[in-house]
Amino acid sequence: KQWYQRRVRGRKCLVYAGSDYLEEDGIHSYIRTSDIPDFLGGPSKCGIECNGLVPREEYTLSTEEVLSHEDAMQSLYKNVTLKKGEMHEVTVEADADSVITWDFDCVLGGFQFSLYQRTFSEAHCNSSLAAMVQMAGITYPSTPSPTETYSDVLVEDGKIVDYIEGDSVQGSYYVGKSGTYVLTWSNTSQTPKTQAIANKATFLYTIEM
Repeated sequence: KQWYQRRVRGRKCLVYAGSDYLEEDGIHSYIRTSDIPDFLGGPSKCGIECNGLVPREEYTLSTEEVLSHEDAMQSLYKNVTLKKGEMHEVTVEADADSVITWDFDCVLGGFQFSLYQRTFSEAHCNSSLAAMVQMAGITYPSTPSPTETYSDVLVEDGKIVDYIEGDSVQGSYYVGKSGTYVLTWSNTSQTPKTQAIANKATFLYTIEM
């Protein structure tokens, strides 16, 4: 299942399975056309065999640029570790016709992910700003009990999905009704994939509107 090396896990890979990678929306959307190697049909004469190792002298980024990129990734993605029985949620205030997108990697263990709409029984003042995301999120020691002030209901066509170590997930949800939405990662239930609750689950995530 995992055909890439372990140290690659948690990073993004770009895979093209066909022969149309030089057409519209191809690899030139991610790599400068002048840098596409000749074995992929590009103009760059790099002398690297297909599927071979890339010599360090062929790297195009300087050490400073790599470190700068790593810093940017650290600030973009949040790192969360859940102990057994814990859950983490991120609250989003979204306007109608907006889109919530998420990207996360399961680095260790396993968990369940779901998206809910939060309905308040009392008057609740949503932010007037569209796409307000509390990116820091909140980690609970256990699943919060329902309260009289609000209830969480799975979004339409939504479901609770199990993920395990090595899974990389990108998803989105079109917001038909403005309100409060909650993205939840839970290490509180046994999953069919693992047949057990992980002692510790670690993941990286980012959310955009």
